[in-house]
Amino acid sequence: RTFDTKGTKAGLQAVLRKLKAAKPAAVLAVPAGDQHLHYWKAARSLRVPWASLAGLAPDVARNPGNLLHPGPTPVGQAVAAADAAIAPLAARRVAVLHEPTEFGRTLAAGFARNLSAHVKLAGVRVWDADAGEGTLQALKALEAGWIYVALNGAPLVHFVEALAASAWRPRLLFCEGARDDSLLEKAAGALEDCVFLDGPDPE
Repeated sequence: RTFDTKGTKAGLQAVLRKLKAAKPAAVLAVPAGDQHLHYWKAARSLRVPWASLAGLAPDVARNPGNLLHPGPTPVGQAVAAADAAIAPLAARRVAVLHEPTEFGRTLAAGFARNLSAHVKLAGVRVWDADAGEGTLQALKALEAGWIYVALNGAPLVHFVEALAASAWRPRLLFCEGARDDSLLEKAAGALEDCVFLDGPDPE
């Protein structure tokens, strides 16, 4: 069975009640970036194996023993993005745009920390609920050749919609989990020069 938390704490609590009633043998979780602590608590209260595919950074001290991470951690994703910036993208000046969550901050910090010495970090900007054309202009002013976009869920949709409404067409490197066919259809013209880390290999 599939349950949708709507990316909120209240939604997760409602789903957790349904899960307890359903008595599953295991749970496959795809959490929103800012929900990791709530998922840790949920895994503690429902003692079956949980496999988290996104958004959770393993924490040896607090992580429940039944919460597994079969996919790359946010730090691992950031390292892969930093590697992609140097090859094959051959970036020389990059910026970072991240969501205001621990997931977004972890991606941004990991990316910046693992950049090659040959790649200059022009700056970091946050895409929050009040972001819009002004944020795009501030990002544009950094004059980066590539921008690492560490957004998912609602912030990602909001950013792509704002970009589609703008005349600016930057080169963007999207974090893993950002590729979505509906977004590509909605803003195809704005994403022509973009790379998705979980899409086809950039050439």
